[in-house]
Amino acid sequence: MNSRELPEGWKATFLPQVAEINRTNRNPNNDAPEETFHYIDISSIDGETGLITQVQEILGKDAPSRARRVIQENDVIISTVRPYLRGFAIIPEEYSGEICSTGFVVLSARSNILPQYLYYFARSNDLVNELTRRMKGAMYPAVNISDVKEIEIPLPSLEEQRQIVAILEQAEELRRLRAEADRLTEKILPSAFIEIFGDPRENPKRWETVMLGEIAQVTKGKKPNQLVTLGNEGLPYLEAAFLRVESSPQIVPNGDLDNVICAESSEVLILWDGANAGDVFMALKGVVASTMAKVSCMDESILPGFLYYCLLCHSPYMKSTTSGSTVPHVRSHAVRSLSIPYPPLREQQHFVELVEDLQVIQQRQAEAHKLLDSSYQSLSVQAFTGELTASWREEQKALIAERQAVILTMLSRLAQQNRRQVLITALMKYLFLLQMEGRAKEFYRYVPYKYGPFARELYADLEDLKGRGLITVTATDDKGERTEIALQIEQGKEIAQMVQKLPKDVWKDAEGIVDLYGELSLKELLDFVYAEYPDYAIRSER
Repeated sequence: MNSRELPEGWKATFLPQVAEINRTNRNPNNDAPEETFHYIDISSIDGETGLITQVQEILGKDAPSRARRVIQENDVIISTVRPYLRGFAIIPEEYSGEICSTGFVVLSARSNILPQYLYYFARSNDLVNELTRRMKGAMYPAVNISDVKEIEIPLPSLEEQRQIVAILEQAEELRRLRAEADRLTEKILPSAFIEIFGDPRENPKRWETVMLGEIAQVTKGKKPNQLVTLGNEGLPYLEAAFLRVESSPQIVPNGDLDNVICAESSEVLILWDGANAGDVFMALKGVVASTMAKVSCMDESILPGFLYYCLLCHSPYMKSTTSGSTVPHVRSHAVRSLSIPYPPLREQQHFVELVEDLQVIQQRQAEAHKLLDSSYQSLSVQAFTGELTASWREEQKALIAERQAVILTMLSRLAQQNRRQVLITALMKYLFLLQMEGRAKEFYRYVPYKYGPFARELYADLEDLKGRGLITVTATDDKGERTEIALQIEQGKEIAQMVQKLPKDVWKDAEGIVDLYGELSLKELLDFVYAEYPDYAIRSER
């Protein structure tokens, strides 16, 4: 990936350093042939939103050969097939312990990275573009696990990761709401069609009907001699991914147009082959893909817009009658025998006008969607270069300096009381009590842990003070659970300079906490904290 200068405190590292890869595999055919499980394959993920939307429930003995990867809550799954479609997701609690396809790489976050940060990086243009660059194979473009392992990820502190995740979550929620509004708009016209004309499969309004094959020609697409990238002269290749706006169009050069089937924007396309055979699209001017068929209506009393929504209503039937176990195909007879009603032309025209009005609204929505997407991608770029949290880091520098000065104040006060060494567990509790009872700002993010309130950031502060020669940190047992902290007295001048920068009220409160609780034994200190703040004792191992 492109190297770039990272902010101070960040580092570039490879994915295996922040995540276990494909931690657990199992074969449900052998392990639990009579039990059902939820199976997530590549088609289960909405590439636009990153949500898991289509999950199969399968009996173990019927599991496909690719159903092998065990997933847990907060795992991040990355599709190795056509990564430009962004088939990446984070596993919610409801699918913990289930199985996904071996077409995914499963990343289980280590302790140095938040799963959500890993997920947002996975969906960033940096990772997508890098994997796309590494793809191999023309018919089935994919990357392998070694490609994923070689991806570099910019890694800030956990606290800064939380800031980044919080901002990106807000931006993604706006995109989700926009997408939901788009989906609701898309449902309006099919509902209006049914309201005006009735379901053509049942014809409740008793219109005169005709079979599709009597009024339209159905022509299967052909594979062109060559496909080139956008920017070359020619016509777009009308495949499903392009029509769904999931990929950029491939181009059939002008010199090859004599050997293919072309479509006009007034025609309708049916996806003829593949997992979603039976899907219906309004055509664009272009070349009909080999997996598609175009429907050319020869009867002027049937308007193209009306025919499109009529075939949309028939789509479930076409899907239910496909043939082929490996690659489903639409049955030609089933399509040509579809019942098409003949409502009056003026009613069709009224519906087409409604379609045109709604298309104006959809165009505005598309522009809003594009703007939101552009804003999100900009935020994403800033997030993983450090620009997004630059002002936060500046604020953090002042906060870190202040809380380190509090640590030195407490250690100095303890030294005055002839307690030159203090256990890190006790220091953690003094700082917690200062935050809860004093006038200090929220220096640390405390969570319940083995010995009550725990803040991981304290260890980073102690490591920094140790590196600057201001304190010593000494483990006094083999497990490293009894660690003593002591001032480096010979650095008294620098220590005094740091302490003097503390606000006077915070300095007084820090010394006051030591005076109040410094004489307590560790057991007495923990008993007091547990009794006064029981919510922080729920995971205690005492």
